[in-house]
Amino acid sequence: TNCAPKFRNGYFTLTSYHDFKGALVDIDQWWPKLKKGGVSSGHDFLEQRDLVPPIPPQDWTKNYDGTVDTTGTVVRGAVELFFTDRIWGVEEEKLEELRKMIKTPKAERLRYVKLTYKDPYIMSVSYTHLTLPTKRIV
Repeated sequence: TNCAPKFRNGYFTLTSYHDFKGALVDIDQWWPKLKKGGVSSGHDFLEQRDLVPPIPPQDWTKNYDGTVDTTGTVVRGAVELFFTDRIWGVEEEKLEELRKMIKTPKAERLRYVKLTYKDPYIMSVSYTHLTLPTKRIV
């Protein structure tokens, strides 16, 4: 995240924090760096409940700043909130609180065009930043 201001606009893959706040901050800081028409990708598109064997026991609900993600949606929740302004199953009151963490203007992050889940086993996700909005494809 601290590196984002040092990079020129281009293409990137995010693979760092696995907690909700960390993932949301990373996406928020790197998204403006993506070229128009570019593709960014990430992995571990999971909720806490998805972390079952053979994945070693981990608690991704512990955010990098010491707070706790009470939604349990961790990386998946951060991606969904940033690109759709919603998290399935989370109440609007909680969403309002979480949206305050995002600095990128709503109009810039909701025109992402396509959120594609590549492989359910690898849990990869790609975000496509195009200039014309189309429907969400899952």
